Amino acid sequence: DGTDSSRRNVNVEQMSEELIRMHSEARSIISAGISAVDPRIAIQSCLSVNVDVDVDTFAESDVPSLTVTDGTNSNTLTYHASEYDEIQLVGFGKASPSMALATAEILSQVFKGLENTHEQMLSGVVITKDDHATPHELYALQTNHNIRVLEASHPVPDQRGIDASQTLWNLITSTSTTCNNTKKRLVVVCVSGGGSSLFCLPNPPLTLSDLQRVNECLLKSGMTIQDMNVIRSCLEVGKGGGIARACADSGGDVDVLGLVLSDVIGDPLEFIASGPTVLTATNGWNEAQSLIQDPKFGLLESLPKPVVDMILTAEEPEDTNATRKTTSRCDTILIGNNARTV
Repeated sequence: DGTDSSRRNVNVEQMSEELIRMHSEARSIISAGISAVDPRIAIQSCLSVNVDVDVDTFAESDVPSLTVTDGTNSNTLTYHASEYDEIQLVGFGKASPSMALATAEILSQVFKGLENTHEQMLSGVVITKDDHATPHELYALQTNHNIRVLEASHPVPDQRGIDASQTLWNLITSTSTTCNNTKKRLVVVCVSGGGSSLFCLPNPPLTLSDLQRVNECLLKSGMTIQDMNVIRSCLEVGKGGGIARACADSGGDVDVLGLVLSDVIGDPLEFIASGPTVLTATNGWNEAQSLIQDPKFGLLESLPKPVVDMILTAEEPEDTNATRKTTSRCDTILIGNNARTV
């Protein structure tokens, strides 16, 4: 009996050690998965500061550049600081404050004089869900980087979201008076989950009430997020490449860089937050018409009449995103997704 008891005690101790080890490994795996999609870490892993080198003399320049690496395919883009005299940093989504702060800190290293200067090269607006910005993010973005953080409702938009979106829109479509604008303007757009509801500007004559009803109907319809965002893109001015078009139309030479943290399976850039910086082959009206007429979704009966009328009477314009000529350089980069957690 004593021998059996000793064996049982040894087995219990071995099992306890094994459970502790397994528990520790499980925590490490979970922690690594969370870190892989941490907005701040994702930005820091994709954005870096480099020193320009003269291709003829191989001598290093005093002017650095911003290098952006796609988080999924390692493709890189370069933005030379010497080409710009104004930077605008905007964002929308539940992770946008964290993304914007990490981005602003890197931009302040690339573009000399950005941080705490009298005439700011950098300005911006970030829209996030209530209580999704930390006190540190609020303080640092406003005080150190001249970026306002505005809160709004999610998943159903509210008037605060409309007002915040109009503030963001006014910024990117107006000509700054703080810079000479003898060079280019760089508009950096941080996009994350929740961006479709938080960045919300209805196409006239639609109203906030119409968009609220649309969101409620779409959420109940059983549609995929991709199909929801096809419809949203037709109803709001900033979606479906709207930010890219607006920047190109605002005057001057403008480059647009979209930084996207995906929460959509497959990472279709044109559907994440309804693709505000993605210029696609069509404007989506034909597809939206098919979707709202599909009986399994029941949208013809549930959507507001002004919305149904707008979609059904619309025609795909000849001047599509694909054929439209712009002077802007427009790049959209995936900085993180669900696959990185595994």
